[in-house]
Amino acid sequence: MKPFLIGFIALGILLVGFLAIFQPLNTPTTGKVIVGLKENISYTIEINENGFYPYLIYTKLGDKIIFINKSPYPQTVTSETIGSGLIMPEENYTIIITQNKTINYFSLINESFKGEIIVLD
Repeated sequence: MKPFLIGFIALGILLVGFLAIFQPLNTPTTGKVIVGLKENISYTIEINENGFYPYLIYTKLGDKIIFINKSPYPQTVTSETIGSGLIMPEENYTIIITQNKTINYFSLINESFKGEIIVLD
């Protein structure tokens, strides 16, 4: 029984090491991820001094996304399908998900601020 237990523990250690090494590239390792389970609900994404929070949301068609600028500077939400214009501090910009495709967005003011909305079927 001991060899089986030792083998099981070794397998667990290898799995943890594997998961730690093979994280997706260019994916933030901090922040919050929101997964939507219901239909037609609202999500809030805050823009602060560090970027978009959460940076990743899983959503569905018909859901509402509200971007709130909590940074002291104007920001934008920009993608192929989104053009917010300047969002002043403490103001917001709202979109409704109408296309079943992933939206990669960023701020024109600080292009290191990036986020992603993944629309689930």
